[in-house]
Amino acid sequence: MQHAKRIVGESLSSLPASLRLVYGASALASLFALLISLAVIWSGYVQVSHSLKQGAQAYESRRQLYTTLTLLLDQETGVRGYTSTGDRAFLEPYSKAQRTFGLALQRLGDGPQGIDVRAGDRDVQRLRSDYSLWLHTIAQPLAEGNPSMQGLALQRRGKSLMDAMRLDIADLLRQVDADAHQQHEDGLRRMRAATLIASVIIVLVFSTATVMDISRRESEAERERYFNMASDMICVASFDGILLRVNAAWERTLGYSEADLIKRPFLEFVHPEDVQSTIDVMKVLFQNQPVFGFRNRYRAKDGSYHWLVWSSTPHESRRLIYASARDETERVGFESELERLSYRDALTGLANRRAFLEQLDSAVAAAKRYHQSFSILYVDLDDFKALNDSRGHDAGDRALQEIAGGLAAALRESDLVARLGGDEFAVLLPPVADSHDNVIVAQRIRATVSEICLRLVTGSGCWAFGASIGVAVYPADGMTADELMRAADRAMYRVKNSAQLLV
Repeated sequence: MQHAKRIVGESLSSLPASLRLVYGASALASLFALLISLAVIWSGYVQVSHSLKQGAQAYESRRQLYTTLTLLLDQETGVRGYTSTGDRAFLEPYSKAQRTFGLALQRLGDGPQGIDVRAGDRDVQRLRSDYSLWLHTIAQPLAEGNPSMQGLALQRRGKSLMDAMRLDIADLLRQVDADAHQQHEDGLRRMRAATLIASVIIVLVFSTATVMDISRRESEAERERYFNMASDMICVASFDGILLRVNAAWERTLGYSEADLIKRPFLEFVHPEDVQSTIDVMKVLFQNQPVFGFRNRYRAKDGSYHWLVWSSTPHESRRLIYASARDETERVGFESELERLSYRDALTGLANRRAFLEQLDSAVAAAKRYHQSFSILYVDLDDFKALNDSRGHDAGDRALQEIAGGLAAALRESDLVARLGGDEFAVLLPPVADSHDNVIVAQRIRATVSEICLRLVTGSGCWAFGASIGVAVYPADGMTADELMRAADRAMYRVKNSAQLLV
């Protein structure tokens, strides 16, 4: 029998191989796309951070250059004002800016905040050299009033140096702008590439999600079809014994619709005699152990009971029970009939030798326990062979059937009469206080056999037959069933032989 876990919990394995392959490939593609997406996101983050850092450096470089140019103009203006008017107040900006400008020049091209341009170092070095020359040979002599040449000549030379420094600063600004523009273009290209890759990944992810969704729907539909088309009754129940889901086989088998069963305790449908055994099985399931081949009776909608054979498995974490059942009412009835027939004589319907010996064993055990006495009668039909020879075995079989019916009618309900085989019968009498009952029963048997014999053989031309009966008493004639049977058989043959001697 297919157990419940394979039917319900693992029904996905029944899907077509192609569908399982698509589902697995889709899952791998989704995982791969996710990893690529994370890599692209990280790469984009690094590129944006790098672009922002480069933009900040370009801004700082331009600020430094404009600061340097402003300081330079302030110094030139101060020196020119002093040489033209002789007013030393014009030297105040020059004096303050001199040290600041020197530091500004020193920072140009140095450190993480310096100018980052191609060939910028050469321009910075020339700027420094021109400023040093202007400071020591032009500005300081003019400011100190001790020029080594005519003031006009110094001014002209100073203007030439100053123009050269302004040109150097302008070149540096152009280089900074050119590098910033190039970095901006590089950033745009990287962003376009990242956008393209991200777009492809998005398409891939959506495509994979679509394929997985289709696969999921197909698998769910496949499971649903399998669930409802299964010939076995399948159900899901809680650990509280409440039915949560049933398939269509329940209605086909018991007549209940799903609405009749859902949210109802399944013990409500169990035969009262089977409730306790069903509870015992549930305890096994609660210990996270599967159960196979458990049999109980369920009430159908029409009031009849069906024998069901269950296979169940628990899901402890979800506190659910998955179970499948097969209706074996006909099989149980067939088995019961076979069991009945195995204890019945096929011709007469009386108990057979097997049934008689089992009852005899039970009677011996009970008599031994309660210190009782009981008897058995061994009955053999006399000259029955003559009836078979003269009228055929069919007539003999009918005679045996009539004799069996007569014996069953003549004896009490507490007496067990059995056909041992051929024309031999046995009777098991219950414990009695008066042993004379054995004689009464034996006489009743002889009278019944004689009455049937006369009815059957009248006008047939065959010999009349009777019955020889041997009696054995427990415990006087034997302490076991086998000893009692042998004693009764011997007693029967003694009676038979005595009757033959009298003829």
